[in-house]
Amino acid sequence: MCGIAGLIGAGPFTPGDLERLSERLEHRGPDGFGFAVSRAGGEPEVWHDQPPKASACAKGEVALVHRRLAILDLSQDSAQPMLDPERGCALVFNGEVYNYVELRETLRGLGHQFVSSGDTEVVLRAYLEWGTNFLRWLRGMFALAIYDSKARTVLLARDRFGIKPLLLTRHRGGWAFASEVKGLLALPGYVARPDEAQVLSFLLTGCTDRSSRTFFAGVEALAPGTFMEISLDAPESVRRERYWSPHHLPSFSGSLPDAVARFQELFESSLNLHLRSDVPIGTCLSGGLDSSSIVTTSARLGSQRHISFGYCASDTPFDEYKYMVPVAKAAGSRLVQIRVDPASLDEALGRILRHQDEPFGSASIVAQWFVFERVSQEGLKVVLDGQGADEILGGYHMYFDPLVRSFIKQGRLREAHRVLREFQKLNGTPLLSRREAIGDVVPARLKGAYGHMLRVLGRYLPESHAQPTPQAVQPDVFLSSSWARTWKDEALDFSAAPASDQLSARLAHDVASAVLPALLRFEDRNSMAHSVEARVPFLDHELAEFCLSLPDQLRLRGTETKLVLREAMKGILPEGVRSRRDKIGFRSAPELTFGYAARHFSRLLEPANEHEEEWFDTKGVRALFESPHRSINQEFITWRVICTKLWARQHWGEA
Repeated sequence: MCGIAGLIGAGPFTPGDLERLSERLEHRGPDGFGFAVSRAGGEPEVWHDQPPKASACAKGEVALVHRRLAILDLSQDSAQPMLDPERGCALVFNGEVYNYVELRETLRGLGHQFVSSGDTEVVLRAYLEWGTNFLRWLRGMFALAIYDSKARTVLLARDRFGIKPLLLTRHRGGWAFASEVKGLLALPGYVARPDEAQVLSFLLTGCTDRSSRTFFAGVEALAPGTFMEISLDAPESVRRERYWSPHHLPSFSGSLPDAVARFQELFESSLNLHLRSDVPIGTCLSGGLDSSSIVTTSARLGSQRHISFGYCASDTPFDEYKYMVPVAKAAGSRLVQIRVDPASLDEALGRILRHQDEPFGSASIVAQWFVFERVSQEGLKVVLDGQGADEILGGYHMYFDPLVRSFIKQGRLREAHRVLREFQKLNGTPLLSRREAIGDVVPARLKGAYGHMLRVLGRYLPESHAQPTPQAVQPDVFLSSSWARTWKDEALDFSAAPASDQLSARLAHDVASAVLPALLRFEDRNSMAHSVEARVPFLDHELAEFCLSLPDQLRLRGTETKLVLREAMKGILPEGVRSRRDKIGFRSAPELTFGYAARHFSRLLEPANEHEEEWFDTKGVRALFESPHRSINQEFITWRVICTKLWARQHWGEA
């Protein structure tokens, strides 16, 4: 796990330019650093733990920068940038390729020789053997750059899900890239400007990371599962190719027992690969099904981990400590509780926002920050986490909506009735309104034939969903109306939902753009801020492809989510955790948000720079902060305003 950066066709540059790039990413790799510089028409020169030569930089055409967090092969044999002198290729690589042992043996059989025992050399030689097709061989998380002096190209690539980041911008007629935006902000002559459509989309909907655009104008994220090849002879012309997508995967056709057996096989395979490390490994433990499955199954596989880390909310309804305890006990793991008080939030929020680079949608990201801080304090560099399971297995309650709509459209009204009844009993609220289900979903040909069942369904379908209570502040009253009108159409493009009611299409959409990319960004920045590598075993692509291929009846049964995982964990998870139906998620205590707004009311209210003055209506912000309404929607809206204001002040000043 590391930080990477580079300049492509954007010379000349100085050693100081490259050192500033390196320094901005030091937290991602405190164990070492390195540079590679290639002059026009030449092969790269490499320096490890020392600055590059000024003479090389003065005529440099390509520069690669690396910060090292040593996890596999702690020796200098795996130092980066890594050079292959015969081909004149140099690699910088951030992440882990977990199947490096098996790939090394395959490459040895093809005549390759190795001097290191880690995964970096395997990645480089895989490129030399298979070209861009090598990406399909990799099981892991990665962002990388390979300079090929013979082909005069630079290849940039991200893993299938975008677990590891890669940001790009045009610079001096060429390109610049970095693991984090803060690296690009260090470029000489770069002037940061907000992408105002993205800002508005976030304020209205909370959506982030749904496209390649970021909160900074002119800075893009390379899409997950994509590579980009830049020719040094024509840097303005690039080749982009999506080498993997979660859409249109073949469907699984076996029975539930078949699916459970296959899931167990793939889950254990993924965990065995993710447990490969030359440093100790811990786990995150929320008390939910996903992280609990990782903790207990890893223990069964013989993991030597002894510490699990769990955030415990101060508000009882959101505190999952009672579920963490039996899981830790079953796994023989020491449980470390993390709690966040108002003073800790006030002290840390500025640092958290600086490391995130961009606004984030709730205070749960703050809670996650303190989890990784404690991991680092315990001396660990690696933790396993359950991220991604909800998106590939259908774990969110929002997935009952497309499921029921699909049932109704197919005339499977008894099944729709069962889900609607159980959902209302479990949550106390209806899943759909009568207008949505009968008026919009039921085909006209069914309304007569299934009149009785439609009347039965009507018991669980109010005429319309309840409207917000009068004291609730609507999500746009705090905005400057003229600014919002200017950017509204473009902003709403960021939150466009898929047209299909099919659950499989919804899951693929959430994996590719709607949900997972943002969660992965938050986790990457929070973990790497503390020089901790967060591994996500559910996002092994072989496991994820299988889960995404399942038919609906093997994902959801009534209001039972993640059916295959629950069945696979029988006898492994404590039954109270395995069978729980409630869905808290990783929720922070609401008072973290409302309390912060109250304590910093005066400072937050008035605009502190030209962007705040343009974006916000002060009277509307006051109404938001003074509202007694305490719904989850109100909490998230309040947080988005707080976070956006503080982000703007960090980058464009505070009066």
